[in-house]
Amino acid sequence: KGGTGIRVPLFKGDLGGSKTFCYQDENFSNILLAFSGIGAGVYAIVTSIEAVGLWYEKRWAHILVLGLVGISIPPEIYELIRGISVIKTLIFLLNLAVLGYLFRNFPKHPN
Repeated sequence: KGGTGIRVPLFKGDLGGSKTFCYQDENFSNILLAFSGIGAGVYAIVTSIEAVGLWYEKRWAHILVLGLVGISIPPEIYELIRGISVIKTLIFLLNLAVLGYLFRNFPKHPN
C-alpha cells in the first residue's frame, strides 16, 4: 500500500499529576501526505498575498478574507455532523461570528 507509519498520541487523562498518553498507529498514504503538504503550501501563499493586499488596502484582499474565512465553514459543519462536541460547536459559532463581523464591516471604498 505504500504508507508512512505514524504513532499518533491520544491523551487519556491525568493520573496523579502526570499526563498519560496512549498511541494509536496510523497509516497515512504518501499521496495523502503529499496533498496535505501542497494544500498547506497553497494556503500559506494565498494568505501571504492576502496580507499584502490588506496592507495596501485593496478591495480584492477584503474579498479574499471573506473567502478564506468562509471556506472553513463547510468542513466544520461536516465535523459537527460526524459528532457534536462543545469545542467543535464553539469554534463553529466563533467562525460564524467572525464571518458575520467581516460582512457587516466590509469596506465601502472602491479600491
